[in-house]
Amino acid sequence: MNEEKLINKQLIRNMIYNLIAFTAIFTAFGVIIYNQVRISVYSDAESELLRYQNTSANLISSDDETETTQSTVAPNPTLPFPSQIGRIIVSPKVTYLLRDKDGNVLNATSVGRIYNEYLSNLSFDKNNIGQIYDIKVSGKYTFKGITFKSVDSNNQTEYIQLLINVDSETAILNNLLKILIIGTTCAITFAIIASYILSRESLVPVVKAWKKQTEFTQNASHEIRTPLTVMQLKQEQLLKNPNSTILEKVDDINLTLDEIGRLTKLTTDLMTLARADANMQEIKKEKIDIDSLIQEVAKPYVELAELQNKKIIFKLNYKKEIMIDANKMHQLMVILLDNSIKYTGEGDSIEVVTYAKDNHCMIEVKDTGIGISEEGRKHVFDRFYRDDKARSRESGGTGLGLAIAHWIVSVHGGSIKALKNEPKGTIMLVKLK
Repeated sequence: MNEEKLINKQLIRNMIYNLIAFTAIFTAFGVIIYNQVRISVYSDAESELLRYQNTSANLISSDDETETTQSTVAPNPTLPFPSQIGRIIVSPKVTYLLRDKDGNVLNATSVGRIYNEYLSNLSFDKNNIGQIYDIKVSGKYTFKGITFKSVDSNNQTEYIQLLINVDSETAILNNLLKILIIGTTCAITFAIIASYILSRESLVPVVKAWKKQTEFTQNASHEIRTPLTVMQLKQEQLLKNPNSTILEKVDDINLTLDEIGRLTKLTTDLMTLARADANMQEIKKEKIDIDSLIQEVAKPYVELAELQNKKIIFKLNYKKEIMIDANKMHQLMVILLDNSIKYTGEGDSIEVVTYAKDNHCMIEVKDTGIGISEEGRKHVFDRFYRDDKARSRESGGTGLGLAIAHWIVSVHGGSIKALKNEPKGTIMLVKLK
């Protein structure tokens, strides 16, 4: 229960982290898009205002030079500049207001209905000289504006305020903003789902490793506790009879030694798997004649099989060298042959076959023994798994041999399967690259 709580907490934590990351990415992406579009949409309007400002300034400058050179001409009491800038402003979107030094509009009549209905209450700020600014008219119309100074024929300071309507551009940006908000909301919703899925998937190997480690610890504790308990009981019995001779207690001593041997083998297997899990096992591959290696490994088992009225048959037809770790392959064959000897009875046979198939080295160890159940064949390479626990314990099995065999084949880039042998028994099929 505590494990599930910890896993769920980690799942929620990972999901939150992923969600924050996704949200930050989508939000940043939306802000970048909006700003880039905003700059692009308003660039034409702002360029047009600046162009009119520069054109007007050049015109004023040329008029001032003309008045200086023609000193005999009487000063014109009217303001020629409004008519001049009127000739410059050719876009219907641009409106100009001519203001005196106090900010009062001087050309309201020429602006006409637009001024009376919309621009009469327009605020004016003398501090925005030469800068493009946004201004709202009647609370719903949006303009871009720029203001610059001018001097009339009487050397009186005037202000020219250029305004360009950007309602269409603003509408585009507002629609884009709505789309981005909706899109980001949908993206974040999907991100929540994706974060949960990714977090759950990322925890799958962790959960598997955790459960595997827990099962491994529990099984190892159980396997170690059993021989220790037997040894303790036998030693306590010996203490109760201190005057007994070795001959009288030979069975108890033999049982204790058997359990010590079993415990030693178990410890060795556990160390092998622990080092394998930590990638501390070195693999030294070299070219080896696999047929000769198998023949050499099987020699003691041939004699053992004969003593138990069993038979080992060899059909070694690979007849090529292969890049393998000789020590690990020796260990693999010992495990397979040892299992075959243990789980076959008198009169049964064991067949060791090698052959080439699709550029792979195939090794088969077939026996006519008790076999493995269909369910057992699915789990036979799991650590501490025993199809028949009672018989495995009687034979000294720990349930780790085939797990080690699976690891040896895996580090060689191959595969191992447990198949049913007809009419009875098991086939251990090994495929090496």
